[in-house]
Amino acid sequence: MKTIANNYLEQLACINPDKPVEIYRNLHKKCYSVRQNGVVRFYTTNITLKKVKFVVREKGRQKVLRERQKNIHAFVKGFIVDRNDLEIGDTIYYNPYTYEKFMHRDSPIEFYNYEMLWNMVVTEMKELP
Repeated sequence: MKTIANNYLEQLACINPDKPVEIYRNLHKKCYSVRQNGVVRFYTTNITLKKVKFVVREKGRQKVLRERQKNIHAFVKGFIVDRNDLEIGDTIYYNPYTYEKFMHRDSPIEFYNYEMLWNMVVTEMKELP
């Protein structure tokens, strides 16, 4: 059974901090799965990342649209950091039926794959439109 790690030190113990992680919403466990090198390392409901890239695999999105069945094709990639080191940023969401990319919650701004510093704190699980 994978570890549930909701604080920075628990999360660091599960990964190599020098390599990026990918997080995606785990619909079965109602949390986020955190994978590194293609392997799920732990689950969490709270994580802070820097140098964030928003990834949507278009072939997977097209399969969702065609089959109307969810699959893992979108995730956020970055490096885990201590939440105390960063300010809380924007709220984003992704819905493959309405948008092709991750979107800003309060305005129609797409989040692309930024190489510059972006911070992300996942603090709650809720469905967004």
